[in-house]
Amino acid sequence: MRPSALVALLVLAALAAGCGRVLAPGPSASPPAASDAELKYRLFAQVGQPFWCDRDVYPVARQVPDAEVRARVDAMRAADPSAYAAVVEHLALPGEPATADEERAVYQELKRLQAVTLTPAGGGHAFDYVVGASARAHTGTRVRGTIGGGGAVVVTDRTPTPTDCPV
Repeated sequence: MRPSALVALLVLAALAAGCGRVLAPGPSASPPAASDAELKYRLFAQVGQPFWCDRDVYPVARQVPDAEVRARVDAMRAADPSAYAAVVEHLALPGEPATADEERAVYQELKRLQAVTLTPAGGGHAFDYVVGASARAHTGTRVRGTIGGGGAVVVTDRTPTPTDCPV
């Protein structure tokens, strides 16, 4: 037998032996869990925007200087980097806020995210917050339920509720 034919025969034999092997599946790669901020954005999209008494508006509205907004955003970013990243993505900013208006938008979003608390429950999180209200309407809907790690929302209760902010 010629050497090239022998090499070809050995290669075919090796390939055939490999084809008969059954490989055990490796650990399945599950998608990374969504951050609390990402879950809150999904919740807002499906259930509604939160009503809250903004500390910069109640009990007395005041203009927060740009330097103070920047300092508050820096503190919030340090306290919860994943929320900051979710806000920048949600606002479709190309990176760090470049203007005072962008900084204020980030600040407002961070406050909105802080208005809702997610509590670990089973394989997801429980929520309980007021939706669809305005300060002038003085009424909203308290919504309770759960949101799974993948963003599936189950509402367990909707109750009309007053929404007065302290004066």
